[in-house]
Amino acid sequence: KVRIAFTKYKTLFDNIPIGISISDSSGRVIETNSIAEELLGISDEEHQKRKINDEQWQIFRSDGTPMPTEEYASVRAFNTGKKVGNVEMGILKPDHDITWVNVTAAPFTLEDHGVIVAFNDITARKETEKKLIESEKRFANIFHDSPIPIVITRLKDGEIILTNPSVTKFLGYTHEELIGNTTLTMGIWADTSDRREFIEKIQSQSRVYDMEAVLTMKSGEKRHALMWGELIEYYGEECILLEIIDIHEKK
Repeated sequence: KVRIAFTKYKTLFDNIPIGISISDSSGRVIETNSIAEELLGISDEEHQKRKINDEQWQIFRSDGTPMPTEEYASVRAFNTGKKVGNVEMGILKPDHDITWVNVTAAPFTLEDHGVIVAFNDITARKETEKKLIESEKRFANIFHDSPIPIVITRLKDGEIILTNPSVTKFLGYTHEELIGNTTLTMGIWADTSDRREFIEKIQSQSRVYDMEAVLTMKSGEKRHALMWGELIEYYGEECILLEIIDIHEKK
């Protein structure tokens, strides 16, 4: 029975799809499974040469800054005797790649044992997050620096939630005057039927290109413009990305 139980434990330990390491009561790693070896690029033998607070570990917080030893999930669980869960850590491997893991550590109740540490690979998710942040930065730079006036409004009520500097230069309104209002309440559409037609088109087609309209500036001047619009999702809300092309001189 003991042999059968050990075989079951060993099979589970080696095949469970998360990395697991176990330390003794001094904090030295005494056992790891094959997933832990694969994720961290360190063999079981190399693991056993280290303690959980060993200086050989090079670990980073989720923001990329070095993580102090006392913040390691394993060290916190070891020192406090309490379970520590969902700690994101980037672990530098010998090949200089970083594996991002979500770590849970807990005291191991067997005699002469310290903590058991379980971690799963979140590297793909972190890469996706990084690309998303980079994409948002590129969008922000393009949005801010574009010579074309751009406005983002909520589809449901038309509220203006974002403008670029070119909008304020073109319309004459400040950013603060525009945010929270609508192009309708601000009287920007000289003919409200143009706005109604624009909204109907964008709801049915998801985008509108080259629709001519007359807009009213803050000064009261009316100018001809081409209105380009597209439905987008902005921070979870359905919005309209509106671009304004000044064609007054051409008209």
